[in-house]
Amino acid sequence: MNTPFQFGKMVSGSHFTDREEPLKLLSESLLGGISTILISPRRWGKSSLVHKCMNEVFSLKTNYRIIMIDLFRLRTEEEFLEAYATEAIKCSTNKIEELLLNAKNFFKTIIPKITFSPGSMGDFSLSFDAKEIKKNRMEILDLPEIIAKTKKIKMIVCVDEFQNVLSYENSSALQKELRSSWQKHSNVTYCLYGSKRHMLSVIFNDSSSPFYRFGAVFFLQKIEKKYWIPFITQAFDRTGKCISIDHCEHIVNAMQDHPYYVQQLSHLVWIMTEKDVDSRIVSSALDQIIDMNKPFFIREFELLSVSQVHFLKAVCAGETHLNASEVLNKYSLGTSGNVSKNKRVLEQKDMIDIDQTIISFIDPVFEIWFRKYIL
Repeated sequence: MNTPFQFGKMVSGSHFTDREEPLKLLSESLLGGISTILISPRRWGKSSLVHKCMNEVFSLKTNYRIIMIDLFRLRTEEEFLEAYATEAIKCSTNKIEELLLNAKNFFKTIIPKITFSPGSMGDFSLSFDAKEIKKNRMEILDLPEIIAKTKKIKMIVCVDEFQNVLSYENSSALQKELRSSWQKHSNVTYCLYGSKRHMLSVIFNDSSSPFYRFGAVFFLQKIEKKYWIPFITQAFDRTGKCISIDHCEHIVNAMQDHPYYVQQLSHLVWIMTEKDVDSRIVSSALDQIIDMNKPFFIREFELLSVSQVHFLKAVCAGETHLNASEVLNKYSLGTSGNVSKNKRVLEQKDMIDIDQTIISFIDPVFEIWFRKYIL
């Protein structure tokens, strides 16, 4: 029997829970022509949310086309522009013959090299001469708008891990051209999302950034317990197994509502259960999820400095005024400057999340391991 829980990949169908309000906000914003920025830590489900939203838009709005790009795998500006052009041309038609014609006709200055397998849209790709692609960036960036106007359609361009644009050579120049191009488009709306809150804040909330106030910004929250409880119990019921509300709450509380880990721990409990869940099974599953991740946590821990470990100990203890002299002395945090530096470094390492004045561990299982083995 297939598990009723899903993690580590895009969640859809019966595996998708809650998110009605964010889904509605995202859909209304993008269909209203408002470019939208979606931010949350990794594995909170933003990619699944965007994909679900785009699937619904595509199924209901026949005049819409969707472009999906993930900057996680596109490590250079050239790779990004080639993927951007490829996906835009793919959206222009579902006929391979017309696709090849469009790949030539929609470019006026730059000449693309076309790679494809006969009869296969999936193997179609474009590449460009390295010098030409930099000289003609604007032609590529305007491509979705030109196609949309010509075909009398609307487009939504979704770019995952958008903060990675900061790692590109001459990133500032590229961002300026992206903003200059995209803000003029009336037939294309942009959905930009990512997992690095501090980096995305620099891009969208720094008045000196080209993308300052580019669109509506949403911070995706965790799924609340009130939605997790029925989701878990119904998943067990559908597969002929039974779990109590108390055990559901134990799972959700232990994983601090974290979408990825709630699904993973629920899965482990599910596979250990023949008929009815008991406390021993939940405890065993929790030990197992810690053991599965232990080698990764040890490696992360070994890369921490002594002062960073002390900082995390203070966070574990619930300290909120880390610059107070008694806290600095109690946890050997050094100076206020050391605290600020460690806060910045640990945030960049994706170990902590800073929401206004609240500092918390991003990974709830790492926090459990840290409390158990380090404290």
